[in-house]
Amino acid sequence: MIPLEDFCRDWAENPPDPELKRRIIGRLAEVCSKMHYSGLNHRDCYICHFLLDKTAFAKGEIRLFVLDLHRAELRPRIPRRMRVKDLAGIFFSSMDLGLTRRDALRFMAVYRRGGALDADLWRDVYETAVRLYRKEWKKEPPTCPETINSCNIFRPTKNSKRNLSAPPADPAARTSTKRQPPSASPSVSW
Repeated sequence: MIPLEDFCRDWAENPPDPELKRRIIGRLAEVCSKMHYSGLNHRDCYICHFLLDKTAFAKGEIRLFVLDLHRAELRPRIPRRMRVKDLAGIFFSSMDLGLTRRDALRFMAVYRRGGALDADLWRDVYETAVRLYRKEWKKEPPTCPETINSCNIFRPTKNSKRNLSAPPADPAARTSTKRQPPSASPSVSW
């Protein structure tokens, strides 16, 4: 077992194989999504608390284990602020890995499969992650043009109030900015 933080530590200087990076990001997003949509919020959710199984990795599998669940909370549905806190922890702890806009979008797309989320959530996740970075490292996060930090994917748009679940069936409804009620949390088997 190796902490995901250690496994990814030199990605900014030595980028991994794109397929490997895609699979790890996808698996991390999937685990986070399953945790949250099952009603579990970690409260200390950073990439150092995910272990990569080296035995499974040698066989071509991406298998992650979650550590430090002593502060986790289990409830029927986690509050938005706790979802933001957990996701911001993931983004904060990966800001120095040289991740791209595409990597951030991949994480969001896989995570979202568990249910509908609005764009304001991702903006709040980003802003919280930046505050964490500034507080922890006493400096601004990296702003390389290709990193997630400098992209506008977290900034609100004219449609940011729109629910980001599947597009409405009625084409006229696509222009509506009225907030849709969130869908019920699906049950997720581990």
